[in-house]
Amino acid sequence: KYSMPTDSKALSNIGRNLAAFREQYPDGKNFVVSHNIEKTFVRTINTIDVQFVGIESLLEELAS
Repeated sequence: KYSMPTDSKALSNIGRNLAAFREQYPDGKNFVVSHNIEKTFVRTINTIDVQFVGIESLLEELAS
Protein backbone atom coordinates (compact mmCIF):
# COMPACT_ATOMS: atom_id res chain seq x y z
CA LYS A 1 0.00 0.00 0.00
CA TYR A 2 1.03 3.58 -0.62
CA SER A 3 2.65 5.28 2.34
CA MET A 4 2.66 9.07 2.32
CA PRO A 5 5.88 10.57 3.64
CA THR A 6 5.56 11.80 7.20
CA ASP A 7 8.81 13.72 7.20
CA SER A 8 7.92 17.43 7.41
CA LYS A 9 10.81 18.34 5.08
CA ALA A 10 9.55 15.90 2.42
CA LEU A 11 6.02 17.30 2.70
CA SER A 12 7.37 20.84 2.51
CA ASN A 13 9.25 19.97 -0.69
CA ILE A 14 6.12 18.46 -2.24
CA GLY A 15 4.14 21.59 -1.34
CA ARG A 16 6.82 23.93 -2.68
CA ASN A 17 7.05 22.01 -5.97
CA LEU A 18 3.27 21.97 -6.42
CA ALA A 19 3.05 25.69 -5.65
CA ALA A 20 5.70 26.44 -8.28
CA PHE A 21 3.85 24.30 -10.83
CA ARG A 22 0.51 25.99 -10.05
CA GLU A 23 2.06 29.44 -10.52
CA GLN A 24 2.57 28.50 -14.17
CA TYR A 25 -0.56 26.36 -14.54
CA PRO A 26 -3.20 27.64 -12.10
CA ASP A 27 -6.13 25.49 -13.26
CA GLY A 28 -6.78 21.83 -12.65
CA LYS A 29 -6.63 19.17 -10.01
CA ASN A 30 -3.47 17.93 -8.35
CA PHE A 31 -2.89 14.18 -8.49
CA VAL A 32 -0.35 11.77 -7.10
CA VAL A 33 -0.72 8.47 -8.93
CA SER A 34 0.58 5.16 -7.61
CA HIS A 35 -0.13 1.57 -8.57
CA ASN A 36 -0.67 0.60 -4.93
CA ILE A 37 -3.33 3.11 -3.83
CA GLU A 38 -6.49 1.11 -3.28
CA LYS A 39 -8.72 3.92 -2.04
CA THR A 40 -8.55 7.52 -3.25
CA PHE A 41 -7.85 10.13 -0.59
CA VAL A 42 -7.13 13.86 -0.43
CA ARG A 43 -4.48 15.64 1.62
CA THR A 44 -3.85 19.35 1.89
CA ILE A 45 -0.18 20.19 1.59
CA ASN A 46 0.77 23.85 2.10
CA THR A 47 -2.82 24.95 1.28
CA ILE A 48 -2.91 22.86 -1.91
CA ASP A 49 -5.38 19.97 -2.14
CA VAL A 50 -3.72 16.86 -3.56
CA GLN A 51 -5.70 13.81 -4.60
CA PHE A 52 -3.86 10.49 -4.19
CA VAL A 53 -5.24 7.92 -6.65
CA GLY A 54 -4.55 4.54 -8.15
CA ILE A 55 -4.26 4.15 -11.90
CA GLU A 56 -7.85 2.94 -12.36
CA SER A 57 -9.20 5.84 -10.29
CA LEU A 58 -7.17 8.33 -12.32
CA LEU A 59 -8.72 7.04 -15.55
CA GLU A 60 -12.19 7.46 -14.04
CA GLU A 61 -11.35 11.01 -12.88
CA LEU A 62 -10.02 12.02 -16.28
CA ALA A 63 -13.08 10.58 -18.06
CA SER A 64 -15.52 12.60 -15.94
